[in-house]
Amino acid sequence: MLRYPKPISPISFSMSQAIGLTLLRDLTKIGCLSLVCSFAHGETTPARSSSIDLEPLTTFAQALDLLKENQISTPTDKQLFDAALFGMLERTDVHGAVLTREEYQDLLSFTEGQLAGSGLTLDFIEGSWKITNIKPESNASNSGLMIGDEVLVINRVRIDELPASDLKKIEALLIDEAGSVLSLETRRGRSVMQNVIIRDDQPKQQMLKVQLDDTLYIKIPSFTGETPLQVAQTIEAAKPEQVIIDITDNLGGLLESSLQTANLFVEDVPLIQVKSPNSPLETKTADQAATFAKLPLTLWVNHKTASAAEVFALSMQTNNRAKILGTQTYGKGTVQQVFPLPDGRALKFTVASYLSSSGAPINEIGVKPDGAIDTDLQLRFAELSSSSDAQVDERMGQELGTDSGDMNSSDMEFDDNLSHSE
Repeated sequence: MLRYPKPISPISFSMSQAIGLTLLRDLTKIGCLSLVCSFAHGETTPARSSSIDLEPLTTFAQALDLLKENQISTPTDKQLFDAALFGMLERTDVHGAVLTREEYQDLLSFTEGQLAGSGLTLDFIEGSWKITNIKPESNASNSGLMIGDEVLVINRVRIDELPASDLKKIEALLIDEAGSVLSLETRRGRSVMQNVIIRDDQPKQQMLKVQLDDTLYIKIPSFTGETPLQVAQTIEAAKPEQVIIDITDNLGGLLESSLQTANLFVEDVPLIQVKSPNSPLETKTADQAATFAKLPLTLWVNHKTASAAEVFALSMQTNNRAKILGTQTYGKGTVQQVFPLPDGRALKFTVASYLSSSGAPINEIGVKPDGAIDTDLQLRFAELSSSSDAQVDERMGQELGTDSGDMNSSDMEFDDNLSHSE
């Protein structure tokens, strides 16, 4: 999940940029560093606490002294503070990152809220993680990587000693927001190489619909602003006796879209809770009348069902509204926020997490299905979907326009970081 706040004021932020070694020492004495940091974020009062533990801050200042005076590479103040910034995010947040100007602009150029893969498939072969497939026309296909290359490091995380059982960890490292940067260290023979890929492997956005006897099958590849209205109009037109909504391989999308889609089937019930350190626990509820409150509903999920798609599945499951079939979902239940910096870079880190309406966590757990998908039925719908009888909603976006109720992508929360390991 990803969201964008207002930019930090360059005038106020210059205070924190100006914190050199001497000022840092002074701040440890007068105890006002937290106040300066609050001003740096455009706040008149600190968000959480006006106090700060001075002991680690003093140690940090001493470490800076030692590095500046004794390290052979003679690092500058900027290099040291940048390294500390990178370290703070990488060591405390699996989704944390310092984005360069180019990385930040690349991130903004993609559809906000959509996860993307790398275009690579990794498998554990003969004791190491190797590339076994490169998706044509993805950025990975132009990166110089080859099938058979051994992957040693993904975004500064060493994977060459990870066992085959850590597949899910590998998947989590490869997938993140569309437009974000994937850094790899690979080995080919005796040569070790550095590779950079912009994640761009996204699922097709068209919603599929197929009717078989009295059952309507709907495939949602991603939750967009048009999804709730598309689903409602599809069901209204088909008038089925039961509906199967397939959200396998759905990496998320807009949170509000998934909640509004859930509201088609339930009403006056809590859907999920959002927990953040600076706000009270927020409960998202289905506050509109449910158009299809009594329509039998089944959801299909798999290990690539993530984020907003998991929110949809979980809200249906906790309210006993749908049968969930498939395999355990991905377990992406956090919200990342991007904070632009005056120098063109940006910080990205986790600011909130999703919980079920009863308070159970989603992150790293996912949604456990009630049973398995009927593989014969799944194959039948796949065949119908690929045939000329399948109705693909390619024109739906044009017919509906870009509005969807009061959803606005400029101020909405978005899903932010799944096959063998694509």
